[in-house]
Amino acid sequence: MNKYRNTPVVIDGQRFASKHEARVYGELCAMRDWLGTVEFFKCQVPIPFIIHGVKVCTYIADFVVWYKDGTAQIIDAKGVRTREYLTKKKLVKAYYGIDIIEK
Repeated sequence: MNKYRNTPVVIDGQRFASKHEARVYGELCAMRDWLGTVEFFKCQVPIPFIIHGVKVCTYIADFVVWYKDGTAQIIDAKGVRTREYLTKKKLVKAYYGIDIIEK
């Protein structure tokens, strides 16, 4: 049994950590293919934190989405908001100036 009782799912040959994350992937595919609002997106994107030349840690974004209007977002499919996640969310905001959208 997984720590947070999530069930891994494979869609389009891609593994997702949970059904919820797979559902968000499906929504993004629909926004890209049917609605046309999403230009493209990437899954499991590493975002490093390098301070004074030293890699401190890395946040793995569930999705980075680029919209047709030229904007971009980091989306995280959250079930459990761990302390580590909340710290890295604050780091992304402080270091890159980007708010992570939780779905």
